[in-house]
Amino acid sequence: MTSVEVVMMFRDDSLEVMMLYDTDRLATVVRQTQSERLASLLLLPKSELQPLEDCLSDSRMSFWLSNLKPG
Repeated sequence: MTSVEVVMMFRDDSLEVMMLYDTDRLATVVRQTQSERLASLLLLPKSELQPLEDCLSDSRMSFWLSNLKPG
């Protein structure tokens, strides 16, 4: 039998996570910021994806980004 050492998962505390639950759209919005130039915005619908896709607009994105809280 061969033994292999693998790298384990770890939490990187340098990653900033901001969240919002949009009760109108029934979706969670999560922004992960790795650096000044790199960030991810995740849109996680509670059920169907189509209503969330249909509401995407500049004003909706502005609302989400301005109301995010540390999470």
